[in-house]
Amino acid sequence: MLLNNFQYEVEVGLSGTLKLSVEGQAGVLSHQTAGANIDFKVNDCGVSRTVMRVDSTQKVGINTTAPRQELEVAGNVQAT
Repeated sequence: MLLNNFQYEVEVGLSGTLKLSVEGQAGVLSHQTAGANIDFKVNDCGVSRTVMRVDSTQKVGINTTAPRQELEVAGNVQAT
């Protein structure tokens, strides 16, 4: 959708519960339901697996769906 200020927005779900939009130079994915998580999933040989979750308390989990810290990674990490 083209808005007056040239921003695009796509809404998915009942009452636009999930929104994908552009704000200035930033792409924005937001969930409009209070307390909801945003999950990133992959298809692993026919099995849907959550590989990253941003929970409603702004904690990010990679390979975990229940992060206890601001960033929690289950598995090995390589930093360069």
